[in-house]
Amino acid sequence: MTPPSASTRLIGKPAVAAVLYVASGLTALGWIRGPVPWWLGIMALCFIGTVHNAARELRRYNAWAAEWDAMGGYDAPMAKKATAWGRRGKLLAQMVAFALLAWAFCNLTPAGQKPPAFYVGMFFVMCGGLLWKLWQLIATRGRDHADRPAASKKAVKAKTVDDVVEWALPPASSSPSRAEITRKLPDYAARLVT
Repeated sequence: MTPPSASTRLIGKPAVAAVLYVASGLTALGWIRGPVPWWLGIMALCFIGTVHNAARELRRYNAWAAEWDAMGGYDAPMAKKATAWGRRGKLLAQMVAFALLAWAFCNLTPAGQKPPAFYVGMFFVMCGGLLWKLWQLIATRGRDHADRPAASKKAVKAKTVDDVVEWALPPASSSPSRAEITRKLPDYAARLVT
């Protein structure tokens, strides 16, 4: 796997990506409210996708690099598996974001005025996203207990050379008899065997 570029490494870092998400979101919100030019708002919306792709690419590369280093016998830190609290925290953060955006679209128009159809539509989209994330949070609650390993770390045996060979070349399921092999040989080869 080729390493990501320097700009992807910079943009994809979690702390930098979070700041860029917030800045792009505020710019897009300013475009919707009016003081930001339309072209800047559209660029901010497109930049959110760029930041997301950079963060995903950096995460995939770091996980691959950790696995690659671990194959050589190095004690490189493996990529952490998402824990139940990590998944729940991510879902809760997404729910808070959907709730804040729904609240923002609900309060964009001054009191006493009828909101534009776009604001109403975006309010319902955000409420739908909030309900979707709530359903995901409830649905994953039962699976968190099933993901826990039953055996302790002491029970896991160390890999030996035989394990590696068996993994590379699985044992033969069955071996054909000599008679079967002889029957399947072409005529010119069968004459040499008999």
